[in-house]
Amino acid sequence: MGLRPGYTPIFRSRTVSCSVTCGLSCFFVRSAGDFAAGTHCLTTHDRLNVSDSYPLTHSRLAESDQIECPIRFHSRTTPKHIAVWAPGKSISYNDLDQAVSTASARLTVGSSQDRIAVCLKEPFDTIVWLFASLRARTEVFLISRRLPGSARVKACSASGVRRYVSDVGIDLEGGISIHPSTGDEDEIAPALYKRMASTVQDAACTLSLDAPATLMYTSGTAGASKIVVHTLRNHLSSALSSNSRIAVSASSRWLLSLPLDHVAGLGILFRTFVAGGAVALHDSMQTIGTAIDETRSTHVSLVSTQLQRLLDEKSAAPISLKEVLVGGGPIYPSLIRRAIESGYPVRTTYGMTEMSSQISTSDIWTEIRKEYSSGRVLPLMDLKLDTEREIYVRGPSAFLGYLDSQGLLMRREPGAWIQTGDTGIMKGEELKVTGRQDDMFVSGGENIRPEEIERALLEIDGVEMAIVVPVSDVEFGFRPVAFVRCFGRPVDADSIIGQLREKLASLKIPDRILNWPPEMETESMKVDRRRLRELAASI
Repeated sequence: MGLRPGYTPIFRSRTVSCSVTCGLSCFFVRSAGDFAAGTHCLTTHDRLNVSDSYPLTHSRLAESDQIECPIRFHSRTTPKHIAVWAPGKSISYNDLDQAVSTASARLTVGSSQDRIAVCLKEPFDTIVWLFASLRARTEVFLISRRLPGSARVKACSASGVRRYVSDVGIDLEGGISIHPSTGDEDEIAPALYKRMASTVQDAACTLSLDAPATLMYTSGTAGASKIVVHTLRNHLSSALSSNSRIAVSASSRWLLSLPLDHVAGLGILFRTFVAGGAVALHDSMQTIGTAIDETRSTHVSLVSTQLQRLLDEKSAAPISLKEVLVGGGPIYPSLIRRAIESGYPVRTTYGMTEMSSQISTSDIWTEIRKEYSSGRVLPLMDLKLDTEREIYVRGPSAFLGYLDSQGLLMRREPGAWIQTGDTGIMKGEELKVTGRQDDMFVSGGENIRPEEIERALLEIDGVEMAIVVPVSDVEFGFRPVAFVRCFGRPVDADSIIGQLREKLASLKIPDRILNWPPEMETESMKVDRRRLRELAASI
């Protein structure tokens, strides 16, 4: 969502009043290149330090409208280097390039370049068909296999998809199914693709930077999920910004621990392939700790639930690990402290689908703190806070637009600010996300922000996770109810309420403290507050 027409912001990393029409007092974080000498900037638009194995910089992106496929580049320059580590086998850049070429040929022969849906069990197959679609310049909608069949059909219909590559049923009327592979299912995947077409040539193998490239659902934090459209420029800009903060090289192995139908999982591919590293796959039945050990992963991206399970599994960090990124929801200080004490090289992050993944990332935490931020804003990103502390962002990684109800692209105004719906504060150069605007509710005439109560709960010794939701009340309108999980013991509601009385006004004390529900123990990218609210109302 853009700001009012005619608005001209002043880009300084301090609180300023807008000089034209908006009249808001806004906090900006950005380098504009025309600051007075000596002004300190939180982000830059300079060339980024990316691994020499793929000579891609933001400057090169800005000057181009197409780019060589990174997989093809590494296939030409380091063909035997491992691109994908999988259980019991490894796949070189040369093998991956051949697989992508074969799949791309199947997309372009005898069919128009309309959108295609990809819904596959095996991550390797998804990687192949994603890059095949980019080469064929066909928009690809990455759909979760976790969706029921009717929802998959609805997703295809809503996006105007007619062709799909899927190993699960999509009963799409008039749809064209492209089977992902042929032959013996136990055969190593690249061999299947090689046999589909033994002579496939991709002479140019250049990718369009600005055409619509990928489609995916938002996480639905602010309500019903929307279909977001990104360009390849968006994804590569995000990867370059991230890799400027996180050391990624040709020797890196990034465990694919998040789904590829989510922007956080997709970001792993682009960051790794830009640097010429390897994406590590693991058996879905394996624990994260076992997968890290078996693949000797150097990098892993986790949501809080995954980090909790990893710490339960391995009290000391695996020796191969160099980077652990934690994001996708609230930052639980007790969990970060536990990771630090166990020797994990943990960073906290903040991002959103519309910005192609990360917006801010911390340095590796080494000190024990009362609370932790989401780190510094990444290069190429612009960020500001309005008078209500709501976060606005923009930059080259910002999405192209949403699909409307007819499957048509509603293009976002270039350069417009994106209203995140999240609230935050700046502490020096660090962004601390404090909650969401739409989580606030009114109780007895007073505005109640759940994040304030959650912070107080997390300060109580032994409390690991806490989420506060509103429940209807005849007298007050709404009252807070808290779901709490404690380290290795049941929740003592009376003790917790007693300690909260020393921290919060009486109107903000939750009416009930409930145990964290077992059915919410998932690795979802977001805590489902709507589901918790329904659950609280039913108890």
